[in-house]
Amino acid sequence: MLSSSETITFTGSRLKLVPQAIVLMAFILPLGFLGAGFVFAIGREGATPASIGGGALMMTALAWLIWLELVTLRRIAKPDVLMLAPTGLRMIVAGRTRTIPRTKLGTPELHRLSGRSAARSIIVPVAGGSRVVIAAEEYAVGVHDILKALNQTKAGLPIDAPEHSSQAPYLYIAIPASTLVLGIMLVGLTAILAN
Repeated sequence: MLSSSETITFTGSRLKLVPQAIVLMAFILPLGFLGAGFVFAIGREGATPASIGGGALMMTALAWLIWLELVTLRRIAKPDVLMLAPTGLRMIVAGRTRTIPRTKLGTPELHRLSGRSAARSIIVPVAGGSRVVIAAEEYAVGVHDILKALNQTKAGLPIDAPEHSSQAPYLYIAIPASTLVLGIMLVGLTAILAN
């Protein structure tokens, strides 16, 4: 159990997830349009192995994107929470709670999500071979503040309260840019439907 008097709580940033939700919708709409076209083509010309295979592949991709969109919307409605205390950590991500005592935590490390991504995550090894992955870029504070707090938690030290990082790049750049992408996609689909 985490002691509430010494607990520092990091909350996920809704603004950082909004561009992801918008861009996912920009992919879902044209795939849904193409999926409907496949169904129409199969109904009109009959089913062939190629059309069934292509339709199944497209519908699988569409279902996966819709699932990601629903998870993202849920995380926007109810942001992730990371609670740190000298006794351990508790994470609530997409409604799932995980609590780990300090004695089982390994040394946290900063990693990039992929070779091409600028987004960083924090990997915390847990005794027994598992690990905790914290999508640190999606929180309302800086990545290094979370990493510092995790190291203080592991050492059993009091945790310094971090300052909230600026959300201005998401508010003024990322959200308008992703909205522009969605708008271009909607204009394109409207032009196709009109013709």
